[in-house]
Amino acid sequence: KSMDGGAHWSRARDRDGVITEQSDVYKVAISRSRPEIMHLAVFQNSRGRVLKSDDGGAVFREIYAVTQDRYGVFDVHVSPFSPEEAMIATGEGRLLETRNSGGTWRLAHTFSEAVVRLTVNPAFPSERYAITSKGAIAKTFDAGRTWSSIDAASEPGSALSQGEIHNPYENWGFGFSSSSSSFDFAIDPSNPAVLYIARGERLLVSRDGGFSWRRITTLIAGKGTALGGVAVHPN
Repeated sequence: KSMDGGAHWSRARDRDGVITEQSDVYKVAISRSRPEIMHLAVFQNSRGRVLKSDDGGAVFREIYAVTQDRYGVFDVHVSPFSPEEAMIATGEGRLLETRNSGGTWRLAHTFSEAVVRLTVNPAFPSERYAITSKGAIAKTFDAGRTWSSIDAASEPGSALSQGEIHNPYENWGFGFSSSSSSFDFAIDPSNPAVLYIARGERLLVSRDGGFSWRRITTLIAGKGTALGGVAVHPN
């Protein structure tokens, strides 16, 4: 944790030891309305879990665990209006949501493969994107009640098949990148109709919400190096 914009860092330690030293932390989600409340998506003790802190990380408690060993929880989205409402993405292919801080959970949608990313439009939180371990993208306009697929393979002059996204942990429900391939997704916060995909060494952009795509030239194109991620400046 840093309190000075990243100049200095200190280890965040849970007073009760709910987070283990061996935990893999996939996501830290801080409440916009109450920043002292945070959710973690972690993998520990053979399962993906969601931990919640109400005091800035001094104490955590577990509010969810997947139903099978070796499957992860990869992403958490917390409502910008209520820290009690959250949606999570799991390696079991499930999107689940709670409206009472994990007291009860509802199955919002099931996919045929692991869901490794849940990206939410910051201007319209009901518009969300789910990305699977094989690079498939689905979009919802109604906070997850209905979904439609986005085809990012039809950029002019090229075809991108899902087979290019190798997932070495597919049977574990783990992540979606390797040393030779990668996949990432981002929304332009100033114009949510603009989407970016980093796929292998290719960077794609859509300016119509994912209906059409074109490739952007990068410095690494053709040099055998994969893009590790993509981010958009807020201005």
